[in-house]
Amino acid sequence: MQTAKKYKTGAALFLILCLAVFLSVFNIWNYGYSNEFYAASVKSMLTSWKNFFFVSLDPGGWVTVDKPPVSLWIEAAFAKAFGFYGWSLILPNCLAAAGSVFILYRTVRRGFGEAAGLVSALVLALSPIFIVVSKTNNTDSILIFFMVCSAWAVTAAIDTGKLRYLPLSAVFLGIAYNAKTLEAFLILPALLAAYLFAADLRWKRRLLRLGAAALVLAAVSLSWSAAVDLTPADQRPYVDGSSSNSELELALQYNGIQRITGQARGGSSFRAQGAEAPDSDENGGAAQGFSGAPGGGAAPGSSRGSAGQRPDDFGGGASFGGNGMFNGGGSPSPLRMFNTTLGGQDGWLLPFGLFSIAALLVTLLRKDRKDAGARGKSLAALLLWGGSVLTMSVYFSISEFFHPYYLSAMAPFLAALCGVGLVQMAKLYRGRGAAGILLPAALAATAAVQAVMLKEYSYHEELLIPVVCAAAGVPAVLLFALRLSGRGPSRRLGAALTAVAFAGLLIAPAVWTGYSVLTGGINAQIPSAGPSAETSAGPGGFRFQSRDGAASGPDSGRDGSGGSEELIRFLEQNNTGEKFLVAVPSASEAEPIILATGKPVMAVGGFSGSTRTLTVEELEKMVKSGELRYYLLGGSGDRGGASDDVAAWVRQNGKAVDSSRWSAAGGTQTSGPEGLSGGQTLYDLSAFRDAG
Repeated sequence: MQTAKKYKTGAALFLILCLAVFLSVFNIWNYGYSNEFYAASVKSMLTSWKNFFFVSLDPGGWVTVDKPPVSLWIEAAFAKAFGFYGWSLILPNCLAAAGSVFILYRTVRRGFGEAAGLVSALVLALSPIFIVVSKTNNTDSILIFFMVCSAWAVTAAIDTGKLRYLPLSAVFLGIAYNAKTLEAFLILPALLAAYLFAADLRWKRRLLRLGAAALVLAAVSLSWSAAVDLTPADQRPYVDGSSSNSELELALQYNGIQRITGQARGGSSFRAQGAEAPDSDENGGAAQGFSGAPGGGAAPGSSRGSAGQRPDDFGGGASFGGNGMFNGGGSPSPLRMFNTTLGGQDGWLLPFGLFSIAALLVTLLRKDRKDAGARGKSLAALLLWGGSVLTMSVYFSISEFFHPYYLSAMAPFLAALCGVGLVQMAKLYRGRGAAGILLPAALAATAAVQAVMLKEYSYHEELLIPVVCAAAGVPAVLLFALRLSGRGPSRRLGAALTAVAFAGLLIAPAVWTGYSVLTGGINAQIPSAGPSAETSAGPGGFRFQSRDGAASGPDSGRDGSGGSEELIRFLEQNNTGEKFLVAVPSASEAEPIILATGKPVMAVGGFSGSTRTLTVEELEKMVKSGELRYYLLGGSGDRGGASDDVAAWVRQNGKAVDSSRWSAAGGTQTSGPEGLSGGQTLYDLSAFRDAG
């Protein structure tokens, strides 16, 4: 009997893992280079160990990406092993997603049995934004994998009492930090609380072990940042997104505090030591404000607004505040997690997760519970899974700057909470007391919330709302009625009704996941799951996702002049030994040139176009020494990634190149892959070099 049950469990897990692998891997060979910002960096990293270590955006080692290295290191390893292809960059993220599903199953099963583990794994495998992100080469899937590994290790530390698991959890979390900095630490309070209050050890020993683990966490987390910051600035690329050429500052400011308080776009950074930032504009930021469209966005048709604007900062429900602050989830609100921008990403089962927290609390408070081990596991689950979900829900409800796909980090913890909660509520339902109504209440309430969320999707409400209400709502009502009758259903009937109702709750997330996977319309810069909502228009006419699955509205893509084959050919043919083919305003112009040629391109403004990596003095030296000949600048109203004095120097000392020399069509061209965009001009600086 046990053997048959074991085989059934193994078969179920195998099918869930196959589902996760299929959803993640399907069609990735047709996604090109996915996010070209990271793809260009990986190609550059393969050119030298120095570029690999410092995660340089370009082969010349001018500027880094604005993220830590772990995810890109892994992608570079796959590209080295299998060749530099789009699918080889995405594949490690697909495997990380499948690995997260398996490790989550093992972690939940440890304390709550096979059923809870399988439910958690299935929920995660069908979590829309979790799957969508895994089909890109963004850094999130690797981040999530190591976060889940950290949760597994701390659970093992609590269950076994063995010392080795707690520092191992710290190592995993430190690696996660080096995948996407402080986002990894969203689960840190829950990890600490779970071990501190649930471990069966003396308080002194717990505190000592936590102190040692904290040292390990600090050492692993800060090791790479310290190595970069301790390297002389002239021997490494400039740290993109920072104002002081510091990885630690990047992590704490741009990728840290400003994510909560709201970001004024861009930095006022200079590559040279001691250089002063340009004067701030009237809005209080140096080249940080938005201009153009209502709501502060870029004017329609422009490739970017002001120099401080990041092209991938426009997503669903975008809202804009003073100083160009942006968030991608709508106005801060306790209900933000259920709006059309965030709800469809990973909010479908959040109400069930909240009921699961209530069930765990009831389990802990029941006086008839005498099993100290079971109580400890319930407490650990409440603090770890429930604490993580609550922490992230609060963060995403109040944060002033994040993209909706960041919710993918919450998916494993919500999935675990649902698996644990379903099993616990089923036990309470079979027992005595008022707590037995938690199960039907959770099923019915979650179905109702899903129905309300689906009302915003005109293409789906007529079909999905009745299906969800029938599949989940009807069994929930039957469970409630049978409970009130005093007799209650048989164990088998109760399990069947529970299984059908919970399966009904998985319909909407499964549709959202399947829609994104099968249509293939994934925007790698701003991944978003599912179809668009009828009311998805935001400030300035922005929409979070078009019907074909790609982000739409001004600045939805990373369009730039770098995509011109004629321009690339011109630059290669006229390179006379200069180190850099060209200096361009930002990474969006550099990426296609790097991917096409594998040669150094200076992204002067970094990713956002606003990081100040170059001074006039340094530019003069580079031109005189033959490192740089061509410089691309924007129109008169755009600094093009350069500070005012650098742009003025280029216009004064450079000669504008007639576009007929490189463009088959000739003349000024509009934004697009075949020519310069928005009045950008290519300058030849060789005259200044020759004059010297």
